Amino acid sequence: MTPGRRGAGHQLAADELMRVPCDLDLADAEDRDEAERLYATQAGTLRDALVGADTVLDIWRAPLAELTGAAVDVDRSLELGLPLPAHRLLPTALVSPERSLVVTAVCGARTLAEGRPPLGIACAQQDLARVYPLPDDPARCIEDFLTTATAHAHEMNARLEHAEASVERFLELNGEESAAP
Repeated sequence: MTPGRRGAGHQLAADELMRVPCDLDLADAEDRDEAERLYATQAGTLRDALVGADTVLDIWRAPLAELTGAAVDVDRSLELGLPLPAHRLLPTALVSPERSLVVTAVCGARTLAEGRPPLGIACAQQDLARVYPLPDDPARCIEDFLTTATAHAHEMNARLEHAEASVERFLELNGEESAAP
């Protein structure tokens, strides 16, 4: 871990924090010593998960740039502006602005007493998101997501064309002139 921009005692606003759904569970501790041991073990588990996720994102960066044929930025903001299918583990995401593609580490909610949280890598665009296992091959996952995104875009285009044709027919039924060029 590296020191942050703030010094000791500096107050943080609520919107500067990110909630990671991995809670400490110290309820089963018989005494303070056992609580300290549980705390150290569970904090280490979370640290290992964070380091692992950060490492995986670093590994994904080059294949993402290569397969999208676009620059990849690192976004460290708390809000990504699109829904994800799971909670973010880090306030770090890989972003391909030209493809409107976001790749970030996600995790399932659970207590750290249950061990390392279930982790994955989410690939997301507007209304499409998929989570891939953390150790999976980045190139395979990105290719799969891009194929799925292309199919999704074609499906959305077909739906829009169908809706437009429906509106045209509705206007014909109501005596309106065609809105088509």
